[in-house]
Amino acid sequence: MNSSENIFSLTGFGKVFKFTLTQTFKNKGYRISFIVFVLIMSAMGPINYLSSRAGSKAAESGFNFSFENSGMDKLYIMNASDISAEKAVYEDALKEEGLASPYPIEMLEGRDVNGAISKLSEKDALIYINKENDGYHVNGIISDESEISSHDLDSLTSIMNDAFEEAKIKQTGISQAETLKLMKGVNSGEIMSEKDYIANKEHDVVGNNYISYLLGFTIIIMIVSSLSVSYIISSVTEEKQSKLVETLLVSVRPMALLVGKVVGMMTYAVLLLAGGLLGSRLADFIMRDVLALDMSNYTGSGINFTLFIENGLKGFIILFIALILAYLFFGFLSGVFGSAVSKTEDVQSATGSVMMITMAGYFGTFILGMSDKPVINHILAMVPPFSFFASPILYITGRVQFWELLVGFVIEAVLIIALVMLAARTYRTLILNDSSKPSLKSIISAGRY
Repeated sequence: MNSSENIFSLTGFGKVFKFTLTQTFKNKGYRISFIVFVLIMSAMGPINYLSSRAGSKAAESGFNFSFENSGMDKLYIMNASDISAEKAVYEDALKEEGLASPYPIEMLEGRDVNGAISKLSEKDALIYINKENDGYHVNGIISDESEISSHDLDSLTSIMNDAFEEAKIKQTGISQAETLKLMKGVNSGEIMSEKDYIANKEHDVVGNNYISYLLGFTIIIMIVSSLSVSYIISSVTEEKQSKLVETLLVSVRPMALLVGKVVGMMTYAVLLLAGGLLGSRLADFIMRDVLALDMSNYTGSGINFTLFIENGLKGFIILFIALILAYLFFGFLSGVFGSAVSKTEDVQSATGSVMMITMAGYFGTFILGMSDKPVINHILAMVPPFSFFASPILYITGRVQFWELLVGFVIEAVLIIALVMLAARTYRTLILNDSSKPSLKSIISAGRY
């Protein structure tokens, strides 16, 4: 190497960038991946909508009952409890469910339930209400040869149960407001320190919503970082084996060769995410505004950056910086390991080394992040590689402060600069060397000269 050569020179960067981006879209595999990703993100909306509608209809069908469709001729109600309820109470309940009168209800007096059951025909049903040691029971009973389906009887029993419950509450003499207060559940608390309690109280997003956002963001970062690994490593290996790199280095500086590849693939990743985001938002627009579908049970689709968008320009800047820093780190790491590959069979080893770091950050962030402990959140926000996956979402959801986010970004930037300096010292040496192995030891050894 010429000692007077500027190892940080980016001469020829534009040519390499253009060539890398063009070759990426010429590659059939990457082109298909781009199209499939965008289509999947676009289809997530309709799929989510259909599943939500199916769940809603399934829930509604549990109370969808009709005397005519069920084939029921007579509904007997026997109340053997100490709570009285007139026939009108049950008729009003059926009316509220939208069932048209007349209602084939007959109230039975007495407590001989066995006699009443024995007299049921194939088209009769009995609602038996009684009081046991563990409370009140409302049971639906049909004969063994009944033509009434258990589904219809279950729906009808549920309606009668609600009517009896309302009658029971009225007889206690308490007001509706007091009833609502009694019916509200009580969540059992957890034991926590004062710091943990204050931290949890200040969180903007909690529970399953937080886990959903954390998982979604870590998946996005993993996709962005993983895209560079295989292409950059295999591209560098092919150039070394074909001796093309020796020709390229005549007009392109080694650093420009690496940076051009990394930025070229980063542009592909950004276009991929932009296409997925556009597709998912377009699908939402068509369903909501063009087809005017009922979106009451719809939870959204595709790539969801809602939390960042709600924070305006600041949220967008944080998201942009996080994506760029994550990609640059894993991109340059791929380039350095790729330059140490001399044989095709070593590509898998180099790729595995980078992916091991990627997966450690991904799984570590998600597993540790689910604990949602303040101390762990502070560590995840500032310690790479976890900070690449965690710091933005931890800040946006109110789990770490702004200064912690900035410290995490600064540490990541310093780490990337150190990686760039290492690449500048090792890339030319390793890319022209046919005897090196894709190991951290060989990379550091090359950087000493």
